[in-house]
Amino acid sequence: MKDLVGISIKDILSREYGGKYSMIVGDDQVDIAVNNVMMLTNPSQINNIKSGSLVLTSSYIVEAFSLDERKMLMDNCHNVVIAIQGDEKLLKDSLLIKMAKDKQITIFVLSEDNNLTDIILYLNNALCDKRGSMNSVEDIYKRNMKIIASGGGIEQVLKNIGNILNNQVFLRDYHFNKCRYVQVDNIHRATKLFDDMLRDVNTIEIDEIFTQQLDMKSPKRTKVSLKGEDVDRIMVPVMINNHIYGHLIMYGISCDISEADVMSLEMSAHLISMEMLKRISLFQFENKQKSNFFLDLISPNEMHRKGAIKSAFEYEFDIYARYSVLIIDYISDDSELMAKDVHNTLMAQTAYMVNVICQAIHKNSIVIKKDKGIQILFMWQRSDDYKSTIYSIIDSIQSMIYHKMHQLSYHIGIGRVYDGLDKVINSYTDAMYALDATEHYCEDDVVDFDNLGIYKLLCQQDLKDEFISFYNETLKPLVVYDRRRDTELVKSLMYYFEMNGNLKKMSEKLFTHYNTVLYRVNRIQEITGKNLDDEEDRYGLQTALKIMKVLNL
Repeated sequence: MKDLVGISIKDILSREYGGKYSMIVGDDQVDIAVNNVMMLTNPSQINNIKSGSLVLTSSYIVEAFSLDERKMLMDNCHNVVIAIQGDEKLLKDSLLIKMAKDKQITIFVLSEDNNLTDIILYLNNALCDKRGSMNSVEDIYKRNMKIIASGGGIEQVLKNIGNILNNQVFLRDYHFNKCRYVQVDNIHRATKLFDDMLRDVNTIEIDEIFTQQLDMKSPKRTKVSLKGEDVDRIMVPVMINNHIYGHLIMYGISCDISEADVMSLEMSAHLISMEMLKRISLFQFENKQKSNFFLDLISPNEMHRKGAIKSAFEYEFDIYARYSVLIIDYISDDSELMAKDVHNTLMAQTAYMVNVICQAIHKNSIVIKKDKGIQILFMWQRSDDYKSTIYSIIDSIQSMIYHKMHQLSYHIGIGRVYDGLDKVINSYTDAMYALDATEHYCEDDVVDFDNLGIYKLLCQQDLKDEFISFYNETLKPLVVYDRRRDTELVKSLMYYFEMNGNLKKMSEKLFTHYNTVLYRVNRIQEITGKNLDDEEDRYGLQTALKIMKVLNL
């Protein structure tokens, strides 16, 4: 495994790590060289191990591997050195070590006080040094570390990279569906082409990335056309748990993109992934807290509801204000057609952007991400024009989905406004009924419970048995007759009401002779025992048709 640009195991361990390691397998192999380093944290990374790598891991990670996963690890470690951090005595007798001896794979143990990040930094810097570019890479890494340590964010890291490499750098954040950047002002050509670069970055679709996960997990160099010029573009993946969460993208505007530049981007991507993970973890934690609060508010358990009301001050909610709920429900058919990674990321993106929209239009709200949708709780003051505000938010959400999340299909249910935080459960129930109406009662994507008319009565679960009984007494005989005789009298009755009893219009709509329509109307009256000239009978049949539709009878 000797490599002209590789670093020997002896060199790695003779630096500040001397005396803190011991060879377990292959103690005569310390002169072999490695030209790559990777952290192994879960079995899904095994297939990504490259020949000539130093694989850093820990005893508790590899001991958690199944027997098949350990065998797969050994099979993928030809020309590879493994460094395991842990207790040497425990490792010596482990099954993994016995398997490594059979395969003649070099393994050494690092003590617990070794810093794996320092080893990674040393090895990457040493490799750069052999390639003549160590100083630049190290400088970028150290400056980035200093930025992060002093509380700086991703934008400052991007600015640092761009200034040192003298090229424009972007972060395409797929999780929050953002393009992050700081424009490099001192490069005239970059300023001239900036809008074109930004447009190019924003054309990268998340579903396109995830369908090419395997191909996109290593840096990808391509040529792109900007204002008619062919420009080098390098995309370096930002990985979290072996999944792509973003790309660092650099354009070779002022100078060519070197291998050292790519290595600098890869090391920067590691730091950025940790910063992204912080943001994602914080967002998930906050969502969990909000979700628990909301679930307690709508819980049938009175103690849970009282507990949530007591903690309302944490969200600056006035328990005596007015409240309403809006629910966005994603239609499952579309999610089943796309990869799970794509769907989950789209859900997270949508929740984040819905929250941005709500905070911009009405700050007194919380957005909760659920597996198949989003729930929004609004607090209103009595002076608020809540209807226009809600529809303004919905318009913005629909526009966002149309332009940025076109892969998603959705329905929106709007609950009524109620006085008091303890009545949130009522608005939530309304919103759920409104969503149900999108499936059984109307074809609109957005349904306001206030606008559902008689459906507001028909959807009440405590009256369901009464409605079914009424349906059985009025319309069911006609439904049974149709099924047995293969006729369309129920359909004819629907058109009768749609045409307001005008038999001539019915015949035109059904493309049926007038006398046939007249015969059908008479048969309907005979079978149901109802007189369509009687207002009460007529209203009863019309209500029964709505019950059949709403309850899917």
